[in-house]
Amino acid sequence: MKHHFLCPNHRKELTNKPTMALRSWANTNEAGITLAGGGHHYDALPHLGCAFEVAEIILTENFVEQSKAITLLTESALTLSSSLKVLGYEEQRTSVLQLTLNRLNKVNNVRSLFVENLVRLEYALTMTNTLH
Repeated sequence: MKHHFLCPNHRKELTNKPTMALRSWANTNEAGITLAGGGHHYDALPHLGCAFEVAEIILTENFVEQSKAITLLTESALTLSSSLKVLGYEEQRTSVLQLTLNRLNKVNNVRSLFVENLVRLEYALTMTNTLH
């Protein structure tokens, strides 16, 4: 992935410890959503970015069933992209959405099995491109 919110040591530790990765996703996602919900989108970015990156680790390492991992990654991407949009970081927002679509399209049978996740991401990406 192109966006880095985790340091290499933390990334390695989460890659080797599924329980820690799942707990990290839950904690960073909740903190980010809470901050963003309070209008503190800039402060939410590190948390939402970590949740996004950890969700990709969870999917890649098969820490949970594929459908749950895809949902975690999709939700993380949409939440992060929402805060990026509020802050006016359209290029980064588009990048997060495109990276997520590209990553999910590498999953076998993702198009037929998880079409609703892809449609949500594609719609968000289209909204970015049509608002200019």
